[in-house]
Amino acid sequence: STSGQPTDDIDDYFYVAYPYGQMSADGTTVSGVDFSGGAVPLACKGKTNKLTLYPCCAVIKVSDWVSGISFYNEDGEAGTQDGKVLTEGSINVVNNTVFGDTEIDYNSPMSPVESIDGYNYFVIPMDGGAMQAVIDFDYSQQTNGPVELRAGYLYTVDI
Repeated sequence: STSGQPTDDIDDYFYVAYPYGQMSADGTTVSGVDFSGGAVPLACKGKTNKLTLYPCCAVIKVSDWVSGISFYNEDGEAGTQDGKVLTEGSINVVNNTVFGDTEIDYNSPMSPVESIDGYNYFVIPMDGGAMQAVIDFDYSQQTNGPVELRAGYLYTVDI
C-alpha cells in the first residue's frame, strides 16, 4: 500500500505525492522529502478517488552480484554529465519530477533498495527528471560513455 498527501480539490484535480512532506499552498509541490531511504518518489493528479501514481525517478535493474553503482561524467570525475542524483528535495506533482540541492555522495556507491529473484534494483531520483552519466557497476564494469536516464523508466542492464 502507498500513502500520500492529497490536497483540497484544486482546479478540479487532486494532487498526491509519496513520500509526503510539506504541501505548497497551491497544492502542486511537496517539499522536505527524503529520497535516501530507498522510497520510490511517486506523484499524480486526478479527478476521482481512483489515482495512478507515477514514478519520479529512474529504476535500474541489474544482476544481484552488483552491490553498488556509481556515476561519473565523461571526464572520469565523480558526478553526472548534467543533472543531480538527489537524496533530499521536493516533488513537483504536476509534471512528476523531483528537484533539490542535496546530492548523493558520489564517492560512495549507491546501494540497491530491493533484491528480488536474482536482481538488484536501484532507485535514481534525479533533478529535473533526466540526466546523463557513465554508470559504474561495483568498480568493475561501466557503460561505454555517458547514458541518459529519464524519470519514469525501468532500465534493465545485462552484465
